[in-house]
Amino acid sequence: MVTSTFGGMRDAVEASDQRAMKLQQLVLALGLTGLGCSGEAGKTGEVDAQLPLAAATATSAAVATPSKDAEDTEHTACEARYNAIAKQGRAYGQGPLETNRERMLGRARGATSLFVREPERTALSDAALERERQWFDKQLPGTRVTRLIARNKQRKQALRALLLREGYLYADQPDDAYELEARVTLPELFEEEHLLLTRGNEQAKLRLKPGKYREYVFDGGPKDGKKASIVFGDRIEVADKEGHIASTSPWLHRDILGLAWAHGLDRISFERITETNLLAQLRVGQLSVKAVLESDKASLTIGCVAEPQAKREAFKAALGQAEASRLADSRIREAVSQQTDEVLPFDRPRNEKGPDKDGQLRPIWRAAYLRGQSTFEAEGGTYPVFLPDGRPSPPQVCVDFVLDTYERAAGSWFAPRGQQPARAKGRLDIDSFGVTNRRGVLGFMQFADSRDDLFDVRQFKGKERIEFARRNDFFKFIQDNVADFRAGDILAIHGLKRDERIHQHAILVEFVDPITGFPSGLADQMKAPRRRSWEGIMAEAPKRSLLYRARPVAPIRGPVEAEAVATRLASK
Repeated sequence: MVTSTFGGMRDAVEASDQRAMKLQQLVLALGLTGLGCSGEAGKTGEVDAQLPLAAATATSAAVATPSKDAEDTEHTACEARYNAIAKQGRAYGQGPLETNRERMLGRARGATSLFVREPERTALSDAALERERQWFDKQLPGTRVTRLIARNKQRKQALRALLLREGYLYADQPDDAYELEARVTLPELFEEEHLLLTRGNEQAKLRLKPGKYREYVFDGGPKDGKKASIVFGDRIEVADKEGHIASTSPWLHRDILGLAWAHGLDRISFERITETNLLAQLRVGQLSVKAVLESDKASLTIGCVAEPQAKREAFKAALGQAEASRLADSRIREAVSQQTDEVLPFDRPRNEKGPDKDGQLRPIWRAAYLRGQSTFEAEGGTYPVFLPDGRPSPPQVCVDFVLDTYERAAGSWFAPRGQQPARAKGRLDIDSFGVTNRRGVLGFMQFADSRDDLFDVRQFKGKERIEFARRNDFFKFIQDNVADFRAGDILAIHGLKRDERIHQHAILVEFVDPITGFPSGLADQMKAPRRRSWEGIMAEAPKRSLLYRARPVAPIRGPVEAEAVATRLASK
């Protein structure tokens, strides 16, 4: 089945019924039954954010303890299967995405992929192409990708042969990985009318949009007509109108993000990899279990857990306790997807080059919105209040983006055109906490640091302030301190830009790599809401360094969890 539901890293969040089905599958894999959500509600119209924890506790107590013989039989069977697979395939720890993972993650979106084996370079029979490859191999990694494209601008099939590996956008050098993700466009590689794009476990049909500036757009689905792009690790193939492809090349990637997101896993440590099975340690909180994973193309499911019944039961309870947080993370990702799809404008007057007037437009926009206007005027320019499809279009500075994300995830946002102009009062309104400057990076830091009931703040000082220009040191510091980064964290960077002025910028950590914990899924607002890598954000001003991390705690995150749980219950 071909779907067209993603953009950026992973725009579509799994529907609630799909999440419930996967959770039920996990329960069966654990050899348990009765996992569900129940508990006491809070105030009228609200759902207790701790509902999944109560449900897990009640369910755990209700599960009948199996006989020792049944426990031994099940455990022994999975242990035997685990040991048999341990003699097959290969050990984890080969290839650049395993041995040099944090540097790949820091540079290229999509590098969270896991490959059964490295995609192989295309075999070349053409002498001219072979000369191009030899030239490429002699150049320094990074800019050689862009230069190769310039040398072969009109030779699309040649570029595909040189840049794609078994259909994948892939490289074994971190700098090349970034250049592929940041510089390569689909029209540079293809001119065929229809393509099939695979990212993770999702597939999307694309069609060529003719015109002066040719581009590929999604063909069908919720993103129909939206511009499509490719990131590192994507698989792209020529297809017919129905999305069928002639290729028989194997699926080499495995969707580890999908597995982690579906079950709320904090970490996945791989031990052995075969084409059909993977051996892994799955961790939730402080509890880890050995598991056999089964793969169907890119999709991963838990086949069985090679642990005694008591530990499997504890694992199931831990998943129940993490359920609200897992659902909240999905709501945050969904809110990011909404904003990247809307392409909300950065809050700077149109003809202004510097940052001195940043933040002036949103108050004017809001006044015009509440008056029911369709446009507003500022700094000699005219700006729309709504997007063409009627959704509101408030200008954002970088801190707006991250706080808007939390509020939208909790149900707070502006009504579209045609409805009474108002901001829906969801479960979270950050203004209600008395913040005096929620739009400035430094002002927000002062507020967050003064409210440890709302935010856990970690300021980076002294030798921790590593400029991004020292990339290896920068990435090593993050990798050495992964415990300080989680999905949902607000990060600030600070330092000199090319104008020799100090600048600050706020970033949202959308997700961390399930294998290493490296914060690789970043989203920010600069020109427009975007999902970007560390390289994509920091390289434009490499003298900047980390300034602080603000982690929203219960009063901020709790409403998002409650909204997520309520949505889950309403979908049943």
